[in-house]
Amino acid sequence: MCRKRVIDRLGLKNIYKYSKNFDVTIAIKGEQIYLNNKIKNLTNEGNKYKAIVEGTKDYKVEVEFDDEDQIKEMKCTCPYFEKEKNCKHTHSVVFAAKLSPYYPIINNYIESELSSLEEEFKNTNFKEHTYQKRIIEDKIKEVKEKLNHKKGLYQRLNLAVKIRLIKEEIKRTLYSIETEERKTQKEIQNKLEQNIKMTKTKKHKPGILYGLISGLFSASKDLSFNRETTYTDKELDDWDLDKEQKQLVREGHYDPWNFEEENLEEEDYYYEDDE
Repeated sequence: MCRKRVIDRLGLKNIYKYSKNFDVTIAIKGEQIYLNNKIKNLTNEGNKYKAIVEGTKDYKVEVEFDDEDQIKEMKCTCPYFEKEKNCKHTHSVVFAAKLSPYYPIINNYIESELSSLEEEFKNTNFKEHTYQKRIIEDKIKEVKEKLNHKKGLYQRLNLAVKIRLIKEEIKRTLYSIETEERKTQKEIQNKLEQNIKMTKTKKHKPGILYGLISGLFSASKDLSFNRETTYTDKELDDWDLDKEQKQLVREGHYDPWNFEEENLEEEDYYYEDDE
């Protein structure tokens, strides 16, 4: 898909159009003839191209295209063409006539994209992610090395695509790193919020022991309230209490009705041992 985007972007729609007419090895040799400047006196009359191609001898080559720009007829004076028809010399002329203009287009694209790639990589902050950084760094280095000795059109196209893929890989790697960092930060934030909630709960919510103590304190407070109720001398006289009983009531040890005869126990009344 990336290859198709590069081809469409650069307008190289015919780059594979003529390859179906030649064997791969023949096509490679034909392109090499063009790159080695062995095509001489290339001329064209309408859709017909003529040239002298250097080889073991000088060979006369003619290639004609139809109105739809398809190869209509080819001729070459080399021995191979007499047997197989489609030789490297004819391909070199097809290449020179139809595909050679693609070289500067691809090379300009590579120069621009490579410069952009290096600048983008330089300004990219991988932080401690040295492993991902090293991988991309090695890929950029590999592309630059191949650019020095891979001069073929299809080789250059492959390198242009490779540069584009590296740029996309940088974006994916950064997105992955940022996503992981956001996830880690979110987990830290959640733990922090949980700790804050737990701290508030411990601070404001009474524990079981605290509740029991509070309950006992409230109960004892209520009980002491009843015990601390004051009675007038007249009220105590109405209960027909003696002096010692009245004193016990005043001190909060008993209520007046505790001394009713049917409820009294010996230990309630005799709070001190008799001699």
